[in-house]
This record gives sequence, C-alpha cells and structure tokens, in this order.
Amino acid sequence: MEEIRALTGLRWFAALAVFFFHFGLPSWSPSIFGNLQRNGALGVQFFFILSGYILTVRYVPKPPRFRKFLISRFARIGPMYYVALLIGVVYTVLSSNQLDLAALGLHVGALQAWTTDMDTATSFNGPAWTISVEFFFYCTFPFIVRVTQRRRDGLFRPILIMLAGTIVGASLSILHAVSYGPLPSELRDLPNSFVWSSVMPIRYLGLFVSGVGAAMLTISVQEASESNKLVTKVLQPNFIVVALISLLVVFDLNSPQNALLSLFSNFWMGAIPVGLMLCSIHLHPNSLIARFLGIESLNFLGRMSYAFYILHVPVMMSIGLVAPHVRYEIKFLILLATAALSYKLIEDPLRNRINKISAAQRQSRLEIKPS
Repeated sequence: MEEIRALTGLRWFAALAVFFFHFGLPSWSPSIFGNLQRNGALGVQFFFILSGYILTVRYVPKPPRFRKFLISRFARIGPMYYVALLIGVVYTVLSSNQLDLAALGLHVGALQAWTTDMDTATSFNGPAWTISVEFFFYCTFPFIVRVTQRRRDGLFRPILIMLAGTIVGASLSILHAVSYGPLPSELRDLPNSFVWSSVMPIRYLGLFVSGVGAAMLTISVQEASESNKLVTKVLQPNFIVVALISLLVVFDLNSPQNALLSLFSNFWMGAIPVGLMLCSIHLHPNSLIARFLGIESLNFLGRMSYAFYILHVPVMMSIGLVAPHVRYEIKFLILLATAALSYKLIEDPLRNRINKISAAQRQSRLEIKPS
C-alpha cells in the first residue's frame, strides 16, 4: 500500500497531544490552549480509530493470512514496546527499589490491559496499556475484515459498520455507568474503578471497528459511480479539521467534573467524526490541510511518532530522576532526539529484519512443500 502521507503526519499531532496531556504545556503557552491540553488524552482514541482505518486500507484488497499478519504487526510495534518496557523497569527499580514480578509478567506478555487493576496496567510504562489493546485488535482484525467483506453494498455497508462500532462503544459505556451506580455531581478526579475494567480492550473495540468502516467508506467512494461522488464534495477536510480543533479548544471533553461526558468521549463519541475526518483527508490529497500534513518534516515526525509515544513517559520520568532541575523544554528536546534515534536505529531496522526473516521462512516452506 502506498503511504497516505497526510495521515502519517497527523499521527504526530495525536502523539504530541498525549504528551501534553501527561506533562502539560510549556509555561509560555497561552491559556486558551488549556482545554486542548486536557483533551490530549483523546489522542489515544484517535490512534485506535486510525489503526482500524489504515489496516483496512492496506489489507482489504487481499485479507491477510493470520500468521503473516500477526508477524508483520509485531514487527511494527513489538521492538519499541520492549525497549520502552526495559527503560520503565530500570526507572522503577532505581526510583523505588521494588519490582512487581507479576505485573512485569503481564507487561512482557502485553496483557496488562486485561487486568482489573489500573495501577498494574499502567505500571512501568503508562501508555503501553494501549499497545496491549492494539495487540487484541490485531488478533481480531483478520476476522473483522472477512465478516465485513462478504458483500459489497455500496456506501450503505461502510456507514452501517461505523454506526455499529459507535453503538457497541456507547452500549458498553452506558452499561458500565449504570452498573457503577450514582455519581456525585462533581468529582475532583475520576476514580480508577469508574474508568477501568478487566475488559478494557473490548470496550475500545467499537472505535477500531468504526475505523474499519470509515476506510471501507473511502474505498467505496473511490470505486463508486459518479452519482456517489457527492460524498467527496461533502467531506471537506479543511472544514472538518478546523471544526474538530475548535471543539477541542472550546470544550473540556475530559473533565472530571462531568464524568459521563468524559466516559462517552473516551469510548465512542469521537468514532464517526474522526472517521469522517480520515475519509476527507484521504479523499482530498490536494487540499490545504492534506498538503500541510504531508510535508517532509511532518512525515518524518509521523513515522517516528510511535517511538515518541511509547517512550515519552519512561524517558521523561528517567530524565527527571537523573537530572530533576532540567527545564521542560530541554527534556522535550532530549525525548525528541531519543525517539528519532530509536526510530532510525531500532524500530525501523528491526521491523525490516523481522519481516525479511518471516518472508524467507515462508519461501523456504514453499520450496520444500511436496508437489
């Protein structure tokens, strides 16, 4: 699949949003961006939707064989996941002189998102729980694609898939809120038991499915007759992106003072708007926003955004441990350099190496297979 450069560039801004959520904005940032910083956690939900979108665009022409697909996906996210885990383990030992072996076992197996304890799930490297969720998505994706490809119904089927993903996320969130019981009108902080459960990957599956549906909508529009090209005209990326950014600037969708809004924002409300944004950018590669997101510098930042995302907590915490008086901006630059070097020296080479070994093994099996 040819790279969709604008979506690669967009990944950088999502990773940066999560960083700002965890470590705040620079002290010189205008106060108007306060909501944007608090909404930065929603960058995680964006990644789940984008994951379903990109995988579908890449694999819909020919659904992958399960084993080959999982190896290629592990090659994509596995190496940096374990590098970041190693840094997190070293930091934990140096800062507390304690090591929870049971929790470490969950992290080594990328199973931490399935635990009932949020503190265990976010130990060593907080953001890594999302990679545990991604591994679950990868295991389900080949089956989702086969089910959703059984018939081609023009634009109706992709829209139905997007709605189904949204409904699944909304239903699970409502059931969770009802089972939790009455909430106080205001919360200083959302309790872990309200935002976490042992089936966290399943609760996020609706976002991933919505991304699959959004990609199928794009493919259907690209293959559709002229009468359906109206969708392309309606989905204007410049307008959609500006509208979504304005929403994030004006409203605090992750506010602990509004528990239900925060819950719904995290699990389903953004599925269709973000999916349509991805469609619009993909369908309009020559639009102003797509050309901006596709420039070379942003493309590189987008390609290294996974290294930046998975490393940002353990690296920033480690810098704070070793040199606690280093300024915020210097820490950020060290993190940026670490992520860039990790991408060039670890992530990209190991991904290529694993894929080459896998391809060579497949070829070897074909050669020795009896005729």
